[in-house]
Amino acid sequence: MNVFSSLQRIDVFLDEKYNKPEKHKAEKLISKGFHQAIIIQDFPIRERMVYLDVRCRRWISKVQAK
Repeated sequence: MNVFSSLQRIDVFLDEKYNKPEKHKAEKLISKGFHQAIIIQDFPIRERMVYLDVRCRRWISKVQAK
């Protein structure tokens, strides 16, 4: 998590942890980076706009990769 703030806005960058999805625990998965970030505008904090930049991991099955 990274946070950047200025006088007018706060940007919070959130990346999904390296935890395999529960329903695919039995499969062999490879993390191949992240999907495009989704930007969510949240409620203001002390009169500053808040933006959450969320990135989800892209998982690929080893069987499909071959």
